[in-house]
Amino acid sequence: MIKEKQLRFQIHTRTTTYLFEVTKSGHLKHYYYGPALSEKDAANWDISNSVGWGCSLLYRQDDPSSSLHTTPLEWSGSGCGDYRESPIEVEGDWGVLTTDFRYQSHNIYTGEGPHRFLWPRADGAEETLEVCLSDPEISMELRLYWSVFGDVICRKALLINRGENPRYVRKLMSSCVGFMGE
Repeated sequence: MIKEKQLRFQIHTRTTTYLFEVTKSGHLKHYYYGPALSEKDAANWDISNSVGWGCSLLYRQDDPSSSLHTTPLEWSGSGCGDYRESPIEVEGDWGVLTTDFRYQSHNIYTGEGPHRFLWPRADGAEETLEVCLSDPEISMELRLYWSVFGDVICRKALLINRGENPRYVRKLMSSCVGFMGE
């Protein structure tokens, strides 16, 4: 079962729960993946930094907890203050590009949704969550998918060039989840 309320996402299988939300800056913040939680417990889950940590860069000056390096993220860009290994590397005519994909929209589909052509296919999925992120600076869109199959959650990613300039994908992973304490 996939639920969304105020841009907080809950993905429940029979035995596990997966939680994340959209931050004020439009990034996807990971909260929890583990043994199943009740819907009530999942709705009240929160991990918040009230102050920045050490010499980390703040993404938003008005938010001391907006350090991307200290926030467990569902997806990390390249060159915007998150020092972890990026799941994406895109090159333009002038070299490797900085990427900063932020939330645009989402859809919850019964089954695998309208994107059956994507590999790997989600045949037999009970539900699929699609989250669309974009980076207007480089005219690219990133669509992340979570599909539920009984007790299993599968992820995939689709990168779309919306601009006229060619882009060269040097690396693209379907996941880059930051867990607390790691």
